[in-house]
Amino acid sequence: MFYGLVGSVLPIAVTIVTVPIYLSSIGLERYGVLTLFWLIIGYVGFLDLGIARAATNRLSQIRTDDRGKFRSTIITAFLASLAIGAALGLAMFLLLPSLFGALYARSPDLLREIAPSLGWIGLICPIVTSGGVLIAILEAEESYFQLNLQNTTSGVLMQILPLIAVIIFSPSVGVAIAAACIARIASFVWLLSICISRFEVMSAKFEFKILTSLLGYGRSITISNVVGPILVSADQLVIARLLGPAAVAQYAIPFNIAAKLTILPMAVSRVLFPRLSHLKHEDSTVLAERTIGPMAAVMALICCPMIIVAQPLLSYWLGRAMPVDYGLIVGLIVVGVWINALAIIPFSLLQAQGKQSLVAQCHLLELAPFIAVLWLSVSSFGLLGAAGAWTARVSIDALLLFRLSGSHRHALTAAAPMGLLVFGSFLAAALLPAGIPLYVLGSALSIALTVLYAALFEPALRDVASRAVRLTWSRS
Repeated sequence: MFYGLVGSVLPIAVTIVTVPIYLSSIGLERYGVLTLFWLIIGYVGFLDLGIARAATNRLSQIRTDDRGKFRSTIITAFLASLAIGAALGLAMFLLLPSLFGALYARSPDLLREIAPSLGWIGLICPIVTSGGVLIAILEAEESYFQLNLQNTTSGVLMQILPLIAVIIFSPSVGVAIAAACIARIASFVWLLSICISRFEVMSAKFEFKILTSLLGYGRSITISNVVGPILVSADQLVIARLLGPAAVAQYAIPFNIAAKLTILPMAVSRVLFPRLSHLKHEDSTVLAERTIGPMAAVMALICCPMIIVAQPLLSYWLGRAMPVDYGLIVGLIVVGVWINALAIIPFSLLQAQGKQSLVAQCHLLELAPFIAVLWLSVSSFGLLGAAGAWTARVSIDALLLFRLSGSHRHALTAAAPMGLLVFGSFLAAALLPAGIPLYVLGSALSIALTVLYAALFEPALRDVASRAVRLTWSRS
């Protein structure tokens, strides 16, 4: 949990520092293009036919039983994901010019600047997919320190290296994208060296039987991996089509910062998933349910103050480049992030219990209604409509996942108090008059209520806090 917390804070801090410099160096429209590039690269990582998630599941089950099969599973998953990435790279090379041509038809000069750099995305696809398997290996081994160190460093490099490149060489999208790809390659080489040195995989053999097993588990996950990122990223694509590249940057900046808050629940998920896969059905359900309350409290501690102070902080940070109703937009997104953080728990539980087809069906059910509502919302209400549609979608997704996992009653009891505080913070930010004293008072009150609730009703968090205090006291 500590490593996950550090991994959450540092990328947010780097983003806060670098975004104003990006905007002054390459402008709002070019930064919007760069955020779409990051979005596409993240999406590619999910198009591995479920190999990475299947590898985590299988490796966590056999890691202490058969090291020979363990190493064969590693090499099979890695080579398969490399081949899948190469096929994806070819597809991206052929399709991306048409996609960006449709998105930026109203900005021909910017489109001409983007076009030469699209090949980088195709080249980086095999690195992204096979890198996902390397991460899966560390997850199965529960190497959380190395995993969080690597993920945090990679995220920071992806932010900083493009900025350095545009300052030194040229304020163009092509230079930024090339530098981001180099950062991703450096991260991959680091991961690969860790796995080769620790697991002695060079002598392992590729086995078609293992590949068949991985693909069998990953079949349903593939549907979620394809549809899930579309559900997450469709808002930015629709904004680009309807409102233009500058609006993408205006929306993506707060969305990306808020999304980085999910690094913490994702880190918890990485810890949970191998253990849930290893446990029996009843025990895994109990472990998942015990996580809901602490997750709700920790995320509320972060989200409530962020909702309340979003408007003044963003106005000071980014100035007049942002819409008047920016505070409401950010508040809605952060409410959605809090809900989505809880949904990660039943998502991991269902996949660990072999019920990944239920998750896939859930995502397929959401896709068409969400795209329709999103298009209408953006057309009618602009960026505020996009934020509202996204938060409504993740709320429905969370309800479905908890219901399918059988944890909905426990989730309602465990998360309701913090949910009321999160929604109360949003209403306070929306309705109360602006003023620094009120912002400070509201943030302090939300923090105090969250801490008080956790101290009284969440023994797991109370124990963690007690150990941290004792450790700090003993060192002093």
